[in-house]
Amino acid sequence: MSREKNNNAVLIELVIVLFFFILSFAVLSQVYAGAYVTENKASLRSDALHQARNLNALLMAGEDVQKTYDEAGTVTDAGLVVSGEGYHLVVHLEQEEKPAGTLFAWTISAQTDGEEMFSLPGAHYVPEVSGNE
Repeated sequence: MSREKNNNAVLIELVIVLFFFILSFAVLSQVYAGAYVTENKASLRSDALHQARNLNALLMAGEDVQKTYDEAGTVTDAGLVVSGEGYHLVVHLEQEEKPAGTLFAWTISAQTDGEEMFSLPGAHYVPEVSGNE
């Protein structure tokens, strides 16, 4: 009889250990799944930021900002839209005429799934070319 009780105790201990490992696996699966999703979002945000910086530099470097703007992507009512893998960059361009030239100001917004990830402002001043030069 004592041997039977001992076998039952070992069996109960094995069930408890098995339950512990199953529970640990479930918790660790959730942790790794959350880390995977977070890493994907961070990678998407990094790619979008890199593309936005490139677009910002392109607009700042050009002498004809409006032409660069028109050729950089698809111009819609919302502004210039440049699509990447999993995100869209939307550029809102404002132009202000000054006595000595034109000030172009823009905001590049990165959006994914309808929500904004970040916004990057930029500006470029193009002086008027006088006939004396």
